[in-house]
Amino acid sequence: MRTLTTAMRYNGRHVPGALAALLVACTLLPHQVRADAALYLSPPSAVIPIGETFTLDVLIDTGGEVVNAIEGSLTFAQEEVALVDIDTDDSVVASWVERPRFDSTTGRLTFSGATGAQGYAGTDGRVLSVSLEALRPSASQVWFSQGAAVFSANGQASNVLSGLRSGTYTLTEREITTEVTSVATPARSSENVLRSSTHPDPEGWAATSTGYLFWELPEGIGAVRFAVNADPEHVPQQVFEPAIDERIVRELPEGVTYAHLQLREAGTWGPVFRYPLRTDTTPPEELSIDEDEREDLTDPRVAFSFTGVDVGSGISYYEVAVNGGRAVRWEPGDEQAPFLPEDIGPGEHTLLVRAVDGAGNDIERETTFVIEALPTPELAQMTDVNVGEPLTVRGSTLPSSAVEVEYSVDDGAWETTVVRSDSTGEFAASITELARAGDYEIRVRVQDDDGAQSQFTDPMVVTVAQPTLLLFGTLGVSYLTVFLALVGAVSLLLFALWLLWYGLRRMRGLVAVETREAEELVHSSFREIQDLLTEHLERLQAARQARTLTPEEEKLMVDLSSRLQSSERHLIEEIEDIQEVADHAPVRLAARR
Repeated sequence: MRTLTTAMRYNGRHVPGALAALLVACTLLPHQVRADAALYLSPPSAVIPIGETFTLDVLIDTGGEVVNAIEGSLTFAQEEVALVDIDTDDSVVASWVERPRFDSTTGRLTFSGATGAQGYAGTDGRVLSVSLEALRPSASQVWFSQGAAVFSANGQASNVLSGLRSGTYTLTEREITTEVTSVATPARSSENVLRSSTHPDPEGWAATSTGYLFWELPEGIGAVRFAVNADPEHVPQQVFEPAIDERIVRELPEGVTYAHLQLREAGTWGPVFRYPLRTDTTPPEELSIDEDEREDLTDPRVAFSFTGVDVGSGISYYEVAVNGGRAVRWEPGDEQAPFLPEDIGPGEHTLLVRAVDGAGNDIERETTFVIEALPTPELAQMTDVNVGEPLTVRGSTLPSSAVEVEYSVDDGAWETTVVRSDSTGEFAASITELARAGDYEIRVRVQDDDGAQSQFTDPMVVTVAQPTLLLFGTLGVSYLTVFLALVGAVSLLLFALWLLWYGLRRMRGLVAVETREAEELVHSSFREIQDLLTEHLERLQAARQARTLTPEEEKLMVDLSSRLQSSERHLIEEIEDIQEVADHAPVRLAARR
């Protein structure tokens, strides 16, 4: 269990996530008491001097049950105590449905969260801690106005909380004496012991009107004197005995104030330690954006100057975003160099500027500006080509300028090639890497030596095609490939006929029936090849009726017709020779016998 402490907590750890649907269902179901679980405060009572900060732990005793969710409301009188901080570190709550939140109109702090998948069971389970400052003498009560600890099993939810234990705290005046003594320095280091968590940099500014100062008390320090004002040479007179080691100062004025601290050791006051509190809670008063005058409105080198006014901590830097992009930090030099946006083309653009002062306060302004486009190039008409043939993009534009030619295949990524126009404005760019068929979208823009650009031309579509295809299954091959394959097949057939003829000459004994069967097989195979070649020849003739054939297709059609007739003639001659051998084979066999 935690004990009372005067240390104030800052920056409670962030607990991520939202509660699962089970917790929401549990908190909405009717509650039934199942155990002696309780929410309570630790310590339940204490005596607190006015001006001191004290910490109360909100704890839970589950009474032996496993609880899946905890919720409650903590209330106190705001005229008696003031909320300084809420700390959720090391809490039994794993995720918050409603993070601890204080409503200043009701003086009520509410919270609701889940304890995790396994739930929580035990005593002195810390839910959260609150730090309060004693404001005026009273017997101040801090109490739970409502609370619940939800147990869920087998789809049923029950409230196992049976007790809400409040606390009472006696707030008393601190004994304060006023002394006017000379400053003496004891034999202790004069290093400044003052620190601040709200104003951590003594040379920097903070956007808060509350100052939290703290210091270490070496052994033997019996009292301190402390004050905050605008006098950098002030000697504090208000005495705190026993010695305190922290102080909260509220409603700090804008500008620079100083905290003054003296330590008393063995009845002797030491040196005065001073710590500047630079406070600026007000945003910059003014921010103007001025565009430098341009003679050429197509020039993308647009310059802007910013003027920010902040009477407190002053303008520290600017953050600038163009067209909603990532903001860049810009710190002007002594000569107030202009801001130049980068990589912007023709069209209307937005410029968002945020001026940030030394304390982090900011003001935003937005403006628009226009960069006019150069005249768009003119593209010459292009015709479709075959794969492997160069595609030349021609057109006219401004003379002696860079021309960007972009192309995309079948809506893919854009590729770019750059050429220069000649003195008359004519340009030609060859796209030689036409490795695959498809629809090529081509667009062009021009850029002069100053970086001014035109808009892209409307895309022009050029089809890059394969020669006429034959499809075997899913594989497309050209007529040339098919022709070579068929020529090879005919050659193999003729070679087989030669082997047959040669075998007949050697065997001399092959019967006529077997010879005729071989003749019929060869004749049938050739007819199939002949039909296939004739079919493709007819396709080429039909294609010639629909379009102009390529030179390769014309040559292929002539070769197919010629070779088909020649092969048929030679095959007939060979078959006649075989027939003659077959007719005489039985006679020759009989003569030999």
